[in-house]
Amino acid sequence: MNKNIKISVIVNTYNFEKYIKKCINSILSQTFDLNKVEVLVIDDCSNDETLKILEWYSKKHQNIKVIKSESHIGNQAILKNIGLDKAVGKYVTFLDGDDYFAKTALADLYAKIEEDKVNLVLGSLVRTIKKKNIIPWDYKQPFMQLEMLKTSITKDPRILSVLLHKFVGLVNTSFLRENEIRFNKELPIYCSEAFVKQLLIKTKVFSYIPNLVYNYRVRDQEKDISISHVHSYKISQEVGKLDSILYEYCQKLNVINEVYGAINYIFVRNAIFRLDYDFNKLPEELKEEVLINYLSLMKRANTHSIQRFNKLNTLIIKLIHEEKYEQAISLLSVKLSKEYYEERLENLKGRDVKLEHVKKSKSWIITSPIRMIKKMYMNIKEQVSDQLLLICYFMTKSYYEKKNIWLIGERNDQAEDNGYHLFKYCRTHRSDLNLYYVIDKDAKQLENIKSYGNIIYHSSFRHKLMMLHAKVYISAYHFLTFSFPRPGREFQKKFAKYINAREVFLQHGVYIHDVSKWTFKEKNPYDLFITSSEHERQYVIKELGYEKQVVKNVGLSRFDNLYKNDVKREILIMPTWRDFLRHQSRKQFVYAEYYRRYNDLVNDSRFIEMLEKYDLKVNFYIHSEMQRFIDLFNFENERIVIHTKQQASVQNLLKENSLLITDYSSVSADFLYMDKAVILYQFDPEKFHYSPSKYIRYRDMGKVVNEKELVLDELEKFIQNDFKLNAKQLKKAKEIFNVRDRNNCYRTIECIEEMQIKAN
Repeated sequence: MNKNIKISVIVNTYNFEKYIKKCINSILSQTFDLNKVEVLVIDDCSNDETLKILEWYSKKHQNIKVIKSESHIGNQAILKNIGLDKAVGKYVTFLDGDDYFAKTALADLYAKIEEDKVNLVLGSLVRTIKKKNIIPWDYKQPFMQLEMLKTSITKDPRILSVLLHKFVGLVNTSFLRENEIRFNKELPIYCSEAFVKQLLIKTKVFSYIPNLVYNYRVRDQEKDISISHVHSYKISQEVGKLDSILYEYCQKLNVINEVYGAINYIFVRNAIFRLDYDFNKLPEELKEEVLINYLSLMKRANTHSIQRFNKLNTLIIKLIHEEKYEQAISLLSVKLSKEYYEERLENLKGRDVKLEHVKKSKSWIITSPIRMIKKMYMNIKEQVSDQLLLICYFMTKSYYEKKNIWLIGERNDQAEDNGYHLFKYCRTHRSDLNLYYVIDKDAKQLENIKSYGNIIYHSSFRHKLMMLHAKVYISAYHFLTFSFPRPGREFQKKFAKYINAREVFLQHGVYIHDVSKWTFKEKNPYDLFITSSEHERQYVIKELGYEKQVVKNVGLSRFDNLYKNDVKREILIMPTWRDFLRHQSRKQFVYAEYYRRYNDLVNDSRFIEMLEKYDLKVNFYIHSEMQRFIDLFNFENERIVIHTKQQASVQNLLKENSLLITDYSSVSADFLYMDKAVILYQFDPEKFHYSPSKYIRYRDMGKVVNEKELVLDELEKFIQNDFKLNAKQLKKAKEIFNVRDRNNCYRTIECIEEMQIKAN
């Protein structure tokens, strides 16, 4: 500690050139003595003007120190911990680089924490949206409007109900270090909430001031949508982890009875509200996954907080607790929360509205017996079907036992990725294998595999029967989600004792992103995990938690087909999607940066001139989510051709084009595998739903740029060099993909057979 420094302000930044001046100026304009303040700015490898601005400030002000990350981390918990390790002040506080302090923030907080002789003081914040300040509803609660108070969490647990996703206060630095309280890197969204709640639980007393301390800038609607709606899956993952972390922390401090019930109630209440608000906006395949993520939370609610909920919410808790996901999904198809109805009824004041209790109406009462009979019929039908399946299973068991059945698939309507290529190889070169492809009967890509035979239609009786007989499940995606008979979890639960297959994961793209929130051993305990390179293998072992003997670097099956075949002087533009745009209307979409960037690129006069000058054609592959907006783009130039999933083969496009322009897509790895040029146009890394990987980096795939002019500069360089990679790029491609031949499928089959031999 430095006795002269009273407060360390830790600021984390990433591409905040528009906001960082206001942020730093809000610190420099504090009424508190700045000679007693150190400012530690942790920059996450910004690629705009942020660092240049920060360096100017640090040269002018000795108390501002800038620490630059060597590579983009994309996890605010790690950045904040770097600052914590460097801090020398008696107290520490935190500020995001796009937010700013109120003028008297540090003076007010310091005066209170010194006066009350506590280790923690909290203050108030406002959300700033388009220059308008909005006080969050939880800060409007009566107890938050009181004068300054000194209390404890056991005495006043109401503070737990406040949304603490920003740390707004001061905390004693020594207290943090003595109690080993840090930001949890497993909770990038909720790391501040976990941090504050651990502080509240650990400290015997804390203080609160209602004074405005922190201005939290909500930068745009897109960011808000991404947090509130589309990222429900990530949020459900983190809330479950957060609840578990705090439960264990309460156990450790022996305050389960005094504190944990209030914490669990808040998490469950917020989870139900979120499910109620945007559950129906989730893709169907994620709905059950979201409920599973809430399972541990609801199990603890059943013990610690269920008595606080109304009947309908109690039913949701019990259905998830009992793993009755299909019924929970049905119930969540309607709005549940009291707040939802109150909000809408409030809007109807002054209108002639008649309220009627549907369950008390004559029609409901009259039709009730019919519904009951229908339900009984469906239950009996299901039971008969299940019994028939088991009878057939036992009758055919001795026959199929000798067959060594393998089932393979991708998404239920798909046959074009690693699963398809491995299936095609086996049907052509290994007809001795009893391998069957699972796909929807009405899938358009069924035509890709029809001629090879051995097709099983998804969710058919034959599919269910073969699931029980199969020895191996193989998929490029999550087999349970996409290739189990519908509904997958229910089928798994019913027939768990008869399912004995080993599971092989082929994956569907090289891991140039950090997928540790989605794929890890505890969630997906694969028996064999195929990777494309040794770099990727190390990532799967070290970050995803799989054992070395399970992870095999034999190459992706689809790479066997990536030999150069009639490469044309054509450019492929293939952007990935943005989750937060999924629910945008057409009117909203035209204002999105995503639309503007790509529309500007294909209509840029310099770009068009290049196509004419060098006689080039552009193939623009439209992401499936983007197809409904195709007509909003101006694709008027005859040299630009639009392709959709229904019309084109992705692999053929990859093979035939000379250069790829994408943003974050793992198809860039396919291009690099073929020693072909890639430009990664990454104009919005902070909005993309994946963090970069440290094992195979974006810059390893190709040239990373963030502005249209830079895209065009790099494009012209590649054109003038006849689309050839330089020596450094070729060396990197060889280093990453050290084995490049057409034997990936052969090696994969060898690994599966070896896995079976060892298991027996």
